[in-house]
Amino acid sequence: NPKITPGAVEFSDDGTMAYDHGTYQMTTAMPGKKPTNESGAFLNVWRKVDGQWKLVVEMSTPVTAPRM
Repeated sequence: NPKITPGAVEFSDDGTMAYDHGTYQMTTAMPGKKPTNESGAFLNVWRKVDGQWKLVVEMSTPVTAPRM
């Protein structure tokens, strides 16, 4: 059940590269264990190759809730 919330998309001045970023939420379930919820942020870097956008770098990181 992933939920992806995109943020901004930025393009290079020459139009050959771009990046997008945002947040995600998902639940994972390992066999024999309780499901866990994860929230985090992502960043993707794109390059235009032969007229098509190709994903060249993808990074995501979980963001933990603040302790109270």
